[in-house]
Amino acid sequence: MGAGASDLAVEEASSGLGDMPELCAAEVLLRLGAPDICRLAGLNHAFRSAGAADFVWEAKLPENYRYLMGFVDGGEEKGGDPGQKSAVGKKEVYARLAKAVRFDDGKRVRSSAFAL
Repeated sequence: MGAGASDLAVEEASSGLGDMPELCAAEVLLRLGAPDICRLAGLNHAFRSAGAADFVWEAKLPENYRYLMGFVDGGEEKGGDPGQKSAVGKKEVYARLAKAVRFDDGKRVRSSAFAL
């Protein structure tokens, strides 16, 4: 148990969460909600990169998000055209859809269904 066990302990101490491949981190993020994704993105580079990936955020969006974006922020993203590539990332699309909606001349606010 002598030298072999101590070598094993050194190897375990040298690897950590930062050594996790980005795709593994993305798989973890796919199973979490938006607030947890944002929290984990501050943990290390792998989670930060995975948290910015479009496929992670696209899984959180409704199927008709392109259509809905036509009503958000003055229609900056072309709504309704499924062949149109988005100029903004899916994380930004989610953030725009999650913003509170002001109405009645800004006197009332309704939180979005995506609210963080």
